[in-house]
Amino acid sequence: MRAKLSVQVAILIRRLVEQGVYGPGDRLPTLASLAENFHCSRATVREALSILQGQGLVELHHGDGIYIRTAAMETWMQPLDAALLLAVEQLEQVVEVVLSVLAGAAGHLAQNRDSDTLRTLNQRLFQMECFGGKGEEAVSSELTFHLSLVEAAGNTLATNVVRVMEEAFRSCLRFANRDGALGLQTCQAVVEAISQGHSGAAREALFTYGDNIIRLLVWLRESSPERMYQGPETTRDGWQSNSADL
Repeated sequence: MRAKLSVQVAILIRRLVEQGVYGPGDRLPTLASLAENFHCSRATVREALSILQGQGLVELHHGDGIYIRTAAMETWMQPLDAALLLAVEQLEQVVEVVLSVLAGAAGHLAQNRDSDTLRTLNQRLFQMECFGGKGEEAVSSELTFHLSLVEAAGNTLATNVVRVMEEAFRSCLRFANRDGALGLQTCQAVVEAISQGHSGAAREALFTYGDNIIRLLVWLRESSPERMYQGPETTRDGWQSNSADL
């Protein structure tokens, strides 16, 4: 299936950055200019920019315009590829695989817990709590928690599976992040279960989390397909809430 037009425009803008036409910190042309350049409507460009904003690649300066974020290229290109190139069904499969691996790791740690592992997981959990389960920092801190979880279990193959799917799973966590502190609550339950040696509860918390993410993905796909590409909500600062051209 051919990608929708706004996704194609988002990819084209990314390629312009990769080619050096626009660099970190540069101001993009207005919506009208971009629409003319890409032979599409301004609404399509606005949606494409929301995709890029949701992925943390561009930022809106109210009253000034749209800017490429000042970040190293290699740190912000990979998430965009994962979010745009995978179909929703594939994201659901990513969730199933990664959460199965994490559940196995959590169950193992509950049966073989030690003070060093609990200290590390509580440190990661504290970092998540600092962000309250919301925003891109919360997504990154949750991903770090999950990586620490599987690494602590000492299964190299399982760790490699999660790392291979890391950026695709990051996209899934962005969608889950729409539901507030769902990820934070799950990780809190996992740490509590591990600390008490309850392997079944630790596994169940992660399997339930996976089911909730998949249900959210299905709901987004069926109720409002275009929102699948927008990343975290942008109604306050994003273009979706702005009818005026920049």
